[in-house]
Amino acid sequence: MKLEASDERILKETNQIASKLYLTILALTLFVALLKLAFFTQELMAYVLELIAVLASLGYLLVRTLYAKIPLIKYSDEAILEIQNSYRARSFNICAFTYIFGEAVLMFGLNQDYIAVSLYIPIWFIPSAIYTFQVIQKGLFVWGSNKAKKVGLKNFKMRTVLGSVVFGVLTQWSEMFKEGVFHPTGLIWVAVTGTFWGLWMYFIMKAMIGKSERYAEKELIDDDTKDN
Repeated sequence: MKLEASDERILKETNQIASKLYLTILALTLFVALLKLAFFTQELMAYVLELIAVLASLGYLLVRTLYAKIPLIKYSDEAILEIQNSYRARSFNICAFTYIFGEAVLMFGLNQDYIAVSLYIPIWFIPSAIYTFQVIQKGLFVWGSNKAKKVGLKNFKMRTVLGSVVFGVLTQWSEMFKEGVFHPTGLIWVAVTGTFWGLWMYFIMKAMIGKSERYAEKELIDDDTKDN
């Protein structure tokens, strides 16, 4: 059976999941900040990622909400609720990507203390894992229509390549520049590391999409069985 999922339904339900997890990532941000404050350091620069993530995500949420002239808190109207969920979902993405990219820069690019920087991992990993589990279980981690699949595959490959380059450069920066001098041999390590990350990410994502599509097909079969 060919799977034809509704792009609108997928977007609506994934936004709803991410919207709820935005509060989770904010709560984890507060918890980690208090932990660092109590056991590590009180220097303001040590909290740059927290400030960027919170201020950027909340700023985006407030500006979009005010511009759309809709309530900031939950609302009973279904159409307004969908808009609120879409804004909160983007705020969640802003937070998550800030921590993921910022952590990589601090750890590999600036050689910051690994223990202190690793505290950021639970902030983005826990809600991201919950999000991934829920969208797979609900059969939402799929391409959708044929048009969406074509565009999605193209974007997926481009992002994988871009991610590979960024990961390779960040993790092997010290191999390229030693004592302020550029070493061309470091590019070999960039290529090897980036390729490894890209292949791993590509096949993991394809496996998760395949599993989600099987869940979606099972739900369609169950729905057809109930209707009959």
